Amino acid sequence: MLHFAMREHGRAWDKAVPFLLWAIQEVPNSTTDLSPFMLQYGIAAKGVLSVVKDTWTGQRNLPSSKTVRQYMDELAKHITSANQYAGRTFKEQYAKYHNEHASNKSFPVVVSQ
Repeated sequence: MLHFAMREHGRAWDKAVPFLLWAIQEVPNSTTDLSPFMLQYGIAAKGVLSVVKDTWTGQRNLPSSKTVRQYMDELAKHITSANQYAGRTFKEQYAKYHNEHASNKSFPVVVSQ
């Protein structure tokens, strides 16, 4: 992605870095099917355009008044469930891939005198 930003923007490529970082955080990983943002915070990332769209359509839900303790407990629950889901998916996919390409190996025993 950085390569294409450098080609498109030339010497001003550094202006595109914040947008590239957001894109990397927002796009789901092919292995876990979850975005890094989702794995870290337990909720889907909301970019500027989605917030503007929700505001225009009247669907924007402002956070309800929760205590800090309630918010932190809920956040911990979301992060734990996302972590368990990602870990299970990650392990299952890699185990399946490994087992498809694995072969039995045998090594001769060499006795040194």
